[in-house]
Amino acid sequence: MRQNWTGLGLTAGIGALLLTAAATAGIEGRAITVIAHNAVDGAGMVTIKESDGTWDADHQNWTWNSTDPLEIRSSSGHVVGSLENCRFGFIADPVVTLFFDVTSGNALTSFTIASGVLSFPTINNGQAKATSAITVTDNNGNGATMTGLESGGSMYRAAYNGQPGTTFALLNSGPVAVGAWDTTASNDALGFQLVPGAVSDMWAEYSFKLTANDSASATSTFTLLPTPGTLVLAGLAMVAGRRRR
Repeated sequence: MRQNWTGLGLTAGIGALLLTAAATAGIEGRAITVIAHNAVDGAGMVTIKESDGTWDADHQNWTWNSTDPLEIRSSSGHVVGSLENCRFGFIADPVVTLFFDVTSGNALTSFTIASGVLSFPTINNGQAKATSAITVTDNNGNGATMTGLESGGSMYRAAYNGQPGTTFALLNSGPVAVGAWDTTASNDALGFQLVPGAVSDMWAEYSFKLTANDSASATSTFTLLPTPGTLVLAGLAMVAGRRRR
């Protein structure tokens, strides 16, 4: 008996394809690495392993979050800076998200907050998008400045295919300065763009320096999607295979 595969069959085929892709995503190396250093307190590093966070039941969303201050200490025990109110996440679709607050130590402090590498089944000629928002706050009445340490003075970098990999976006070019007891925000984004060729992993990081005893926060999302045409063709191939059987 001949079966008539309609749009319902096509939808089911695409859905199965996406679920298969999501199930094989993983985090390579450390999930999150935070490095801080300044001329007075020295240098310190905090690492967050994949096992420190949690995957949901379907292994599609990994998160780690904390509302308590996490001190970044040097080998001599000095507090170089602190990380607080943070949430880091990976979504198997794939998406990399970073959200955090930091406070600098007793001198101009450099921070690098980097995600691990999210690996996933290869996406060919996909579409990627990156967004980033930062806020700078003066805590001691002498103004505050946040200066990017990424290429071109940017504060945020999204990249794919390894570390350092290929840069997709450089956002939040600086410096960003505020007056005494003031706060300011800066938002930036790169809308969906074609990423030619094969992509099998992605990651993101912030790198910047912040004046002594001041605070900064950031939130970002880096997303990669197959092109709609790729999904339709994959779904059609699955439907055709079922019809032949």
